[in-house]
Amino acid sequence: MPHLHDYLADYRRLGLAADCSLPELQQAWRRAVAENHPDRARQGASSEALVEVSQAYRRLRRFERRYGRLPGQTPETAARATRLDTTAARRAENALTSSPRYAVALCWGAALLGALLLLQWAASNRVPRSLEAPVRVDLPSQTLSPRAPDRVIRIGDTAADVHRVLGEPILREGDTWEYGPSHVRFERQRVVGWYSSPMAPLPVDSGSAPTATR
Repeated sequence: MPHLHDYLADYRRLGLAADCSLPELQQAWRRAVAENHPDRARQGASSEALVEVSQAYRRLRRFERRYGRLPGQTPETAARATRLDTTAARRAENALTSSPRYAVALCWGAALLGALLLLQWAASNRVPRSLEAPVRVDLPSQTLSPRAPDRVIRIGDTAADVHRVLGEPILREGDTWEYGPSHVRFERQRVVGWYSSPMAPLPVDSGSAPTATR
């Protein structure tokens, strides 16, 4: 098993202590990606820094997936952190649902839904002003072909196909191409899976295969 000192530099890159929880790691990584992404054109943003924090995050998550805890955590502290995170999430949810603003938002939502349903009913039951003469519509002489759907990534696509759709990846790590928080995995230069993050979703065919997990 790798030792803690092998991962201390990864924690430092993400600005975390070695006893952090998994939600804290995920939040720090998202913040680092947002701060260093080249598209933000922010002073001090660096593609090299983005690559470094992404590599650090992937190493820490790889350890967590294999051993069920982050480097520096014991099984007991990992279980306790999970219980604390669950309790905090429940408290936040209870505080939100019990607040007056939440009740007002529900009332406004119900009123808006009722108004939309009323408009839909009125439109479906509207009577034409005149039914005396039919309206003549001249159709075009040629039938137009349906618009082709936009290109998406599918299982079995080549690396060239992915490059043509997504462009150059931020990082190529083995058989994985990193696109910020999302990535595409290859085997023998063919797509075998992907992870499409809500922060930067990929144009993938969700029906072709299950999405790869982080």
